[in-house]
Amino acid sequence: MVQAEGKEPIPITLFEACFYFNIPHGRLKSWVSSGILPVLGTRQSLRSRPVLLVDERDVDSLAKNPPKRGRPSKNGK
Repeated sequence: MVQAEGKEPIPITLFEACFYFNIPHGRLKSWVSSGILPVLGTRQSLRSRPVLLVDERDVDSLAKNPPKRGRPSKNGK
C-alpha cells in the first residue's frame, strides 16, 4: 500500500488489528504471507517471539475493501 505524503505509518501488531477491526488472525497472516499487507517490522521482548507490526491505515483499507477470493472465472468477468 502506498502511504500519502507526510503521513507517518501507525504500527500495530496483528493481535491488535484483530481486536480493533474484527478480522480473524489467520486472514491477516495470509494477507501478510501473500504480500497483500506489508510488514513494517518486528517487535521482540527478551523472552518472547518476534511480533509482526503492520500499518493501521493499511489494515483499515483492507478491512473496508477486502481482496477478492478464489479462482478467477473462465470468461474473465
